[in-house]
Amino acid sequence: MTPSEDPLFAAVNDSEVQAVIDAGGQPVFDHYRMGGADAFLDFIATELQPLVEANYPADPDDATIVGASLGGTFATYALFERPELFERYVIVSPGLNWDDAMLMDLEAEYAANHEDLSARVFLAAGGLEELERQVESMLAGTHPRAVSIGAIVEEPDYHARLLRYVRAYRAHPDTEAPLRENIAADPHWQQLERTFG
Repeated sequence: MTPSEDPLFAAVNDSEVQAVIDAGGQPVFDHYRMGGADAFLDFIATELQPLVEANYPADPDDATIVGASLGGTFATYALFERPELFERYVIVSPGLNWDDAMLMDLEAEYAANHEDLSARVFLAAGGLEELERQVESMLAGTHPRAVSIGAIVEEPDYHARLLRYVRAYRAHPDTEAPLRENIAADPHWQQLERTFG
């Protein structure tokens, strides 16, 4: 990383950072040790969040975690193990079956010991993933106590349709002027807004 005077990046510069890019070669899991979620959550709670709150206009009562793939697995772990750290969770393509479905066990344990889970969660995955079945299983333990649960399962051609939506959002067909109302008027995106806010 390029050295920086910014305190957030200065903290990162003092640590060992390895970028992992999987370009279709050997799986990165063969070379890097997995685990350490609790230590990473401790780091977030005791070092990262205080640093961000001290140096940036952040609301400590409205923290969000975003994770995709293995990061989504970590965010799901944080949701059930340390729910006080974040108010909002954006979880994309998590490995809910990771480690013999350990996350499903954590959810069941949490549901058995708590009345509710005070969090806003957006959970998404691609059409070819088994997320629908996994989410149904997860929600079976929390649904009776949930304030609201919304789910949208995208069709496999979603990515192709998404490009069409992005193009419609970016430019009017005649003038090339950006038009947000092209998206806002679309029933699909209206349903997303009603479901997730």
